[in-house]
Amino acid sequence: MRWLAGLSVLLAAFVLPAGAEAAQRYAAPSGTGPEAECPQANPCSLNKAIAAAKSNDEVIVTSGTYTLSGQAIMSSEASDVDIHGDFDGPMPTIKGSFIGAVIAAYGPRAHVRYLETVNEAPEYAAGINCTTEGVVERVVARAGGKNASALLQQNNCSARDSLLLASGQGAIALRGSSFFPGHTGVARNVTAIASGAESIGVFARYETAFALPSSYRLDLKNSIAAGDGADILASKGAEGPGNVVVAYSNYDSVKQEAPATVTDAGGNQATPPLFVNPGAGDYREAAGSPTIDAGVADPQIGELDLAGNARTLGAAPDIGAFETVQPAGTPPSAEGDVLSLKVSPELFGAKPSGPPTGGPILKSKPPKGTNVSYVLSAAASVDFAVVKLVRGRRVGSACKPKTRANAAHRRCDMERAMKGSFALDGAAGANAFVFNGRIGGSALKRGRYLLVAAAGRTTRRAPFTIGGLRRKSRRG
Repeated sequence: MRWLAGLSVLLAAFVLPAGAEAAQRYAAPSGTGPEAECPQANPCSLNKAIAAAKSNDEVIVTSGTYTLSGQAIMSSEASDVDIHGDFDGPMPTIKGSFIGAVIAAYGPRAHVRYLETVNEAPEYAAGINCTTEGVVERVVARAGGKNASALLQQNNCSARDSLLLASGQGAIALRGSSFFPGHTGVARNVTAIASGAESIGVFARYETAFALPSSYRLDLKNSIAAGDGADILASKGAEGPGNVVVAYSNYDSVKQEAPATVTDAGGNQATPPLFVNPGAGDYREAAGSPTIDAGVADPQIGELDLAGNARTLGAAPDIGAFETVQPAGTPPSAEGDVLSLKVSPELFGAKPSGPPTGGPILKSKPPKGTNVSYVLSAAASVDFAVVKLVRGRRVGSACKPKTRANAAHRRCDMERAMKGSFALDGAAGANAFVFNGRIGGSALKRGRYLLVAAAGRTTRRAPFTIGGLRRKSRRG
């Protein structure tokens, strides 16, 4: 599919205009100001403010709800335009019901931030379109309808700290693509969720219409991807593949159209995230979600999460658009909280006898025993338990055992608590011990598990695998 921008627009994006004096242009839901200026005292409509923007201009979208009859299109000849909501007020909401993106940021190095877009149409509705060297951050993009896309991330556009929701047959939350050779798209701390038949959370394809053999690469990190058809799809184009390299992210299922590939670069997890109230559109992480403090610091992550909180509030960045914040007014804990928990290596064997902890790791392939590290906000006694992960199928909002009737449903993990637990006293800061793969007096059998640590007001979970299973099996 050749997407809606049009190849002539994309080619024009590579022709940079001569420098011009920067201006501020204001938009308001009922704005009628002169297109040539769009001053704060007499703002324009959103379509006029964006269309009139010149290179280096700033388009300030004041709070309120905008209802558009057609796309707000930025000139492909304007570069370095900053389109954003008024940070001193509520995030503006921009609605549409038409083919194409609500905001089409076609100019090079366009910056789109602090906006919510909603577009629902019978087919091909989209939220935001960004292209060459553009940045989309701290946005909520929703799109509904057949083949809807929340974010059209083209060429080497970057996206971060954003919630992308798409619904409908063939819907895609984050659609990464390139029309020219040599481009890499970047996504950091994105929550990309699609629902509907054959829907995809994160998608990548090289889509050139010219005889230019090459490939496109999407660099995905610290992100949540979910779709009913696949969480991540690497798709082939006529002139080459669209590849995805994914690290420190939460997803379960992938599809690869050879020669396109999805590369697991480490730190990924398959246990479903926990959200506060996804049915009501609240995709903040709930207590106990495996995504809390499970990301990684990276030069390309943002300083703020989608809600405007500091990106890293715990031992590491969270996975997804939001950073977990302790509720205001919560009384101090008598004991320390568990800020992070990690098992390394994640693949190991259980020792045949002995206590659950202590002693050296035995050299073998895989080793017997593993290192567990955790961080406490203050000294505390930490309770440890083990949960076994058993593959099931998603039926409605529940994870059920696999049957003939639900065999084609999306895979999910059922959690079964293992008998037994143990407690360790930890000091404030970093702590470590050797876990022997034993609980309740027995060695754990081959399979996938979670180590669960609880102290104070917090619970942290870390995945591990016992004995000889390939890492790939965690996805299958």
